[in-house]
Amino acid sequence: MKDHIYDSAFFVGKRYLVTGASSGVGRAVAVALAQAGASVVLSGRDVSRLEATQSVLQGEGHVIMPCDLSQPEGIEVWLRAVWEHCGPLDGMAYCAGISSRQRLRDMTPSLLQSVMQVNFFAFVDCVRWLSRLKPRAHPMRMVAMSSLASRTHEKYFTAYAASKAALEAAVRSLATELLHRNVGICTLRAGFADTPMARGTEAWTGDFDAHLREGYQPMGLIPPEDVARMLVFLLSDAARYITGVQVPFNAGAAD
Repeated sequence: MKDHIYDSAFFVGKRYLVTGASSGVGRAVAVALAQAGASVVLSGRDVSRLEATQSVLQGEGHVIMPCDLSQPEGIEVWLRAVWEHCGPLDGMAYCAGISSRQRLRDMTPSLLQSVMQVNFFAFVDCVRWLSRLKPRAHPMRMVAMSSLASRTHEKYFTAYAASKAALEAAVRSLATELLHRNVGICTLRAGFADTPMARGTEAWTGDFDAHLREGYQPMGLIPPEDVARMLVFLLSDAARYITGVQVPFNAGAAD
């Protein structure tokens, strides 16, 4: 039985950039892309963790190109280096992100800036440079991880929710602008996945999965491998007519 659900014709010979590839959904996406036959450019801040991801990937041609997306001045240089070293990319999975939960009284401009930088500003900068670097005729698909937080009313998630709402609004506009450049772009609006970031949240104590099942997310934490399968589908040619939208992945949570 196949361990993935994709037609290898969609991915063999193609190369994808995955940000946030050191853990969680980003690592699962890198694994799924490699299983489908693609080459993966792994990005994150921690090289040792990226090497751990690289060590479990099937196939060859996977490379590590670290970047700290919290530092905007380095993004152009990094992407130019990726393009020069790896050649044309066929897509990007933007899985980097910061989870933040604070009361309003603790929400400073610098905190808002740090969350928006990684979750939103850096994504737009990546789209800007990748769409400029690629030949106009070369098709490219980009998918960014969003969150149900962009639509729900959980308290203390103001910074995180605002960053994801901004991400979704940007994608709706960018999709129209980038049609003539042969770029498809969308977001995957996911519920809580079973990742270190989710389990490390200070929002709840005790059994986080049980808490979710009691109300907010009846199907509980989503395995990151399942999120990855959907994201990789959205990167494939099978999804070439999907652009400018937010695809829900909710595990029973109300949108």
